[in-house]
Amino acid sequence: MEDPVEYRMQGIVQVQVQEKAGLTFAAALRSILRQDPNVVLVGEIRDKETAQIAVQASLTGHLVLSTLHTNDAANAVTRLVDIGVESYKIAASLRGVVAQRLMRKLCLTCKEVWIEAPPERLRRWIPKGTPLYRAAGCPDCAMTGYRGRFSILEILTMTPELERLIAAGEVADRIAEAAQRGGMKSLWDSGLAHVTRGESTLEELTRVVDIPDEPEAPPPPETRASRGGTGVRRTPAPGTFTVPPEPAAPVSTVFDLLEEQAPPARRSGAHGQPASKVLLVDDEDSLRKVMRDLLERDGYVVTEARDGVQALDQVDRVGPDIIVLDLNLPGLDGYGVLSHLRSRPATANIPVIVLTAKGDEDNEVRVFELGADDFLTKPFRARALSARLEAVLGRRR
Repeated sequence: MEDPVEYRMQGIVQVQVQEKAGLTFAAALRSILRQDPNVVLVGEIRDKETAQIAVQASLTGHLVLSTLHTNDAANAVTRLVDIGVESYKIAASLRGVVAQRLMRKLCLTCKEVWIEAPPERLRRWIPKGTPLYRAAGCPDCAMTGYRGRFSILEILTMTPELERLIAAGEVADRIAEAAQRGGMKSLWDSGLAHVTRGESTLEELTRVVDIPDEPEAPPPPETRASRGGTGVRRTPAPGTFTVPPEPAAPVSTVFDLLEEQAPPARRSGAHGQPASKVLLVDDEDSLRKVMRDLLERDGYVVTEARDGVQALDQVDRVGPDIIVLDLNLPGLDGYGVLSHLRSRPATANIPVIVLTAKGDEDNEVRVFELGADDFLTKPFRARALSARLEAVLGRRR
C-alpha cells in the first residue's frame, strides 16, 4: 500500500491509495489481510484505524512493516500511543524501530583538514588528536563542499526491559535510555562516527541532529567533614586505649542483603519431585495472602505480584510453571499481561489461569482467545483453585 506508488516492482502486489474513492490505507489493509499474506508493507501509518489494524495483524502472525514521522526511534512508541494504540499492544507487537536521517558527504576533491579546535561544547565527543575536515567548495561539487549523501541510523530492537517499560506507558526518554543500555547507538553517535572518519563535518552533523544534553555532574566525593567528623586526628591520652571501629560491610554484601532471594524449591510427592512454582498476580493484598497460604499448604512455591508490570518482571526473574492472573489490575491490566506473555516465545507456553469478578460470556471468550488455559470467577472455593491448578499442570506435563 503506497501513496503514491513510485516504483513498480516485479513479484510484489502494489496498491495505490485513493482516499477520494474510499480506498484508504485502512480499507486496503483489511482487504489485503483476507489474502493471508506473510509480509505486509504499509507505506505510512497516519490514523488510528490503520494503526490498530496493523498492530492486530502483527499479533496474529503477520510481519508488518511501515513508516511513521517521529524525531527518533523511541518516539515511534509515543507516536503510536498518541494515535490511539494501547501501550500493552505496542509492547506485544513491536519488534524493532529504525530511525534515519540523511547527512551530506564531503566532496573528495576539495575537502580540507580543519585546523581550528572544535567548539567547547563539542570537544567531549571528539577523541584527542582526531583529524577533522571542513567543506571548501570546487566545481565538482558546485562550490558546496559536499557531494552525495549517506544515512545515519538509530536501531531499536526489543528486549524484555523495553517491553515492560512500553507496556507501563513510560516516556520516550526512559525508553531511549534503556535501549542505549542494551547497545543501541543514537543518531548522534552514528553521525559522529562518520565525522571522525572524515566523511562529513561537525557543522553538518549539528544541522541534522540535535546536540545531546550535557550529562549530570557526579556528586562530590564524600569527605570526613561531610560525614559529621571534624577531620582532626585525636591522640589518646597516655595509659588509655581505643577500640577500633568495626570495618564497614562490603558493598556487595549490602546489596546481596537487599536483593530478594528466590525461595528454595520444595520437595513434594512420593518421588521427591521439585514443587511447581506459581505466580499469583492480584492487586488485593488480603486475597493474595489467602491464596498464598492455601497453595503453600498444598506444596507449591509461590511468588506474588500486585500489578501487570511487576508480574512481567517476576516472570523473567522466577520462571513460574503456572500463573494465576487477575484481570482487573492497575496500569497494565490482565488482558495486556496475557497478550504480552503469548507474544513472546520464551513465555508463550506458560499456562495461565484467569481470575475475574466478571463472569459474563463475552469476557470468558475474550480471555480464551488471548490464550488463557482456564477461567475462574470470583468468589471461588479454595478447593476449586487447587483442582484447576492440578488439572492444568497435569495437561502440560
